[in-house]
Amino acid sequence: MLLRTEHLRPAADHLEAALQRLRPYGEAGINDLGSLDEQLPQIQKWLADLDLDDFYNSYVEFALVLALALPQDGPVDNSGVERTAEGWVVARGRPVVWFGDAHFDADLTLDGPLIVLGDLTVDGLLCDGDVDHSLFAATGDLRARALRTGAFNLVLGAIEADVIVCFNNDGSLEAGGDITADLFVQDQHSYGLGGDLRLRVPVLDWLPDGSPVEDERTADERLALWLPADYTTLDEDGEVEVDTWRVLTEAAAGRSPVLPTPRS
Repeated sequence: MLLRTEHLRPAADHLEAALQRLRPYGEAGINDLGSLDEQLPQIQKWLADLDLDDFYNSYVEFALVLALALPQDGPVDNSGVERTAEGWVVARGRPVVWFGDAHFDADLTLDGPLIVLGDLTVDGLLCDGDVDHSLFAATGDLRARALRTGAFNLVLGAIEADVIVCFNNDGSLEAGGDITADLFVQDQHSYGLGGDLRLRVPVLDWLPDGSPVEDERTADERLALWLPADYTTLDEDGEVEVDTWRVLTEAAAGRSPVLPTPRS
């Protein structure tokens, strides 16, 4: 459903019921959901003042409360995610709430916010945009072949992808369950989880408990060992650079280039 201003007032009457649905996740220690009951007045004020053009700038947990509070009378409206020649797109400035499980048969690009009230499966690359125009939340699990993430993401279930590449240190990747990936490149991006971190090739800056990973090599130097040589170049200063976009697109096509063992 393409979120519109006329949807906000009916949702305001159901905020407390939405908070009740999220309470078990808060009790399990997921994100900031445990304190949402105390923030009801703040959520009510946020909703009353909300400008949908600025929706991407909302707390992702507030956005999830709003989605759960939307009345679901009549036929399910899952409009708003558009098919293009390149794949599926949520347009900038056009936040979408999807009722039930969502399955997209190609890449999914989030130029605007998307909230899925169920599981999200992407048969390709999920690119979540950035904090300056997007956010993502799901009440179920997230499964994609590849994930490029820089926005605020809150998944109440598990996250699973062949390759996860984070960028920037502004957003965060949060899962209520496990995060499972063949390759995970953190790149100073915040992440958290309520389950286990299951990675074959971790390129991390810190562990889930916050303790730093002690390694003098750069992230690209560590990553390069797990890729064919032609995925890396040297910049003008002689520093190793990895073409992570190529890694993502290959993984999205089902041809992950991550090697079974590192190159010597």
